[in-house]
Amino acid sequence: MKKFFFFFAALLSGVQTVFAQADSTAVEMVEQTTKSGQVGEILLGILILLVMFAIIGHMVYELFIVKKPKALTVEECKEARMNAGLSPMTEEEAQELLNKMVDDTESWTSFVNANNEDDKIITKYSQAKKTRQVLEEVAASMPDNSDVVECYNSLLEIYTECTKRKYNASTTYIIISAVLMVGMAILSGAYEAIAFCAVSVGIYIMASMTPNYILIKKELKGRRGPKFMSGFIAGILGGVATAETVTTVTKWSDGTTTKDVDNSNFWISLILSIVLFVVLAIFMFVLAFINYLRNYVFHF
Repeated sequence: MKKFFFFFAALLSGVQTVFAQADSTAVEMVEQTTKSGQVGEILLGILILLVMFAIIGHMVYELFIVKKPKALTVEECKEARMNAGLSPMTEEEAQELLNKMVDDTESWTSFVNANNEDDKIITKYSQAKKTRQVLEEVAASMPDNSDVVECYNSLLEIYTECTKRKYNASTTYIIISAVLMVGMAILSGAYEAIAFCAVSVGIYIMASMTPNYILIKKELKGRRGPKFMSGFIAGILGGVATAETVTTVTKWSDGTTTKDVDNSNFWISLILSIVLFVVLAIFMFVLAFINYLRNYVFHF
């Protein structure tokens, strides 16, 4: 009997040891998993920040830093050729440059202008990129021929107008989102969130700077309707403005009349509208990223 109790005690002690080790291993695994999760979250956050800074840097470069072709004059080109030790441009060289610029315009999109005449204009990124290459090649040759310089400057004027960027988004959306974000920051006491609001608005505005050739393409296709976000906001506000007010008039047996006004539809529409605007404000970064892809990456 003593041997049995000794064996049972030893077995129980072994089982407890096994369970203790299992519990210790489980705790270690949970701690390692938690640490791994935290490391993963940190790495993901760093990756998102790097992507965001890369996007902002790309937009800043395109809007403020990138060098654009400049107009030429015959005198400047003559002086440049003289300083470079080059002889005056021959008629054959001048004609070759003229043909190159004319051939480039032939690849543009055809349309009928206001004078009911056939014309061509830049409506695609590929066309703008090719025209820029041609302009750089002509400028690098330092043309001292007046016809070449005149043709170059005319081509440059069209290129500059077509590649100019214009803000093409809803100003109402920015105002409403900014007011809501600042209001939520003040109510929550998180005043540093106001800086986040300013950054969000700034990024959204930069991302919404659309190249003019995209707008020209839409205009030629007859797409002159309201912007999506403007139309969406107008629909939300229209729903609030047209919310039905129910008025019930009751005549009692004693001859008195009571009137009951029910504005519940209006308040429901107003609350839903505020919720939608808050969601739109929170997702401004997402909408800015979409606009960035449209205007800076895919150009459509």
